[in-house]
Amino acid sequence: MATQPPPLNPYQPTTEVSQEVRYPTDPDEPDSVGRVARRWFLVCGISALPSFFFGFSLSGGRLSGMLLGIFLFAIGYTALDLNTADWPIRKKPSIRRTLKIAYGTRVAISIIFPIGMYLDLVCGIFSVGIVSTVFDGGMEPFNGPNGDKMSFLGTLITTLVQGCILNLVLGAYGLLVLLVHALFSAVKRARTNHS
Repeated sequence: MATQPPPLNPYQPTTEVSQEVRYPTDPDEPDSVGRVARRWFLVCGISALPSFFFGFSLSGGRLSGMLLGIFLFAIGYTALDLNTADWPIRKKPSIRRTLKIAYGTRVAISIIFPIGMYLDLVCGIFSVGIVSTVFDGGMEPFNGPNGDKMSFLGTLITTLVQGCILNLVLGAYGLLVLLVHALFSAVKRARTNHS
């Protein structure tokens, strides 16, 4: 004799589990403002260490100008990240991977001081040259009290110019990483199609 299933109890809680599970690292879910800000303040802070070392000696210890410049870059990156999080290009795995590699490399070479110092020294020399050329003849506001070191404003502008130069170098490196990734993907697709 066939047994009948027990009648349903309307007071019994459902045991169904929702199929939609979202994790904090889900690429479709944007990060919180605090998490994005922490990430960029950490990246900008570590990346600025070699420049900070050289800038401290060149600016006569005008830490406030350098710190404000680093702070402005971190704020800018945070705003850019938050405002572009929903862009379709940012959701592409190749772009996400390229950004992680580019900024990860930048942080890594900043920690490895000989490499980071060389890159930052070259970009720092260019930035001092650009600032002094653009403001040639009008550098008084940029000179310190003794006229031999940079003032707060001179240090801030030089820090911002150097950050822009470093970002151009980082952008070129990111494009190279993206190109290499595209080439490897094309080779992988070609091998898959032939097999």
